[in-house]
Amino acid sequence: MNQEGTIFKPNEIDADLRERLETLKRYANTEIDKCDELIQEREKELEEYKQLRKKVAEFPKVLRREDWLPINDFAFIRGTYNNTNKFYTLLGSQYFVERSSVETVEFIERRMKGFFALLFLLLQ
Repeated sequence: MNQEGTIFKPNEIDADLRERLETLKRYANTEIDKCDELIQEREKELEEYKQLRKKVAEFPKVLRREDWLPINDFAFIRGTYNNTNKFYTLLGSQYFVERSSVETVEFIERRMKGFFALLFLLLQ
């Protein structure tokens, strides 16, 4: 049985192995950095949901509320909120449903549970 192939000297094997390990290490560090960024984004979104839940829970305590009303992302006008117990909740794909503040808080909490589960998986 005749085996043909390349014959390496011991120091050449070490150099090749070191180079491959360095490549693997760079790739692993890149993936770890991506996961860290994803975790930070999810933690930020989770904090935003906590603030939203607090606002929605506090909002209907008065029947009318004077505040700055958004016209678009950059413009606001002074106005009055009427029926402060009604919220439009995004179900997805631009479908909205009208809900009470209690139902909206429950919806937000379900969303937060999903974020907690995702963060738990990412942190393992």
